[in-house]
Amino acid sequence: MKLSTPIWRADEIYNAAIALFEDNWEEGEAVRLLGITVGDFADESYISSQLNLFDETAAFKAETKDIINDLNDMLGLKKAFVRASNLLKENTHEDS
Repeated sequence: MKLSTPIWRADEIYNAAIALFEDNWEEGEAVRLLGITVGDFADESYISSQLNLFDETAAFKAETKDIINDLNDMLGLKKAFVRASNLLKENTHEDS
């Protein structure tokens, strides 16, 4: 499956992968292997994204990500600051 619009954020890739999995997995079937491949790479500065005027979530997430990255860069650490929702995802995966 090739997406109709370019994406570059990890959460968008994750959501696309989950949607693809849910569309193709039949309840009760065992999953032996699940692979995701990305391609057709482009520099983020060359990609333009049209935002929905009624959905400020994407812009807010991008701004939050930039602020978190700036704070971590200032400290010289990779994960001193993270989104709380990422912590919840990590705890959910560890509990499984």
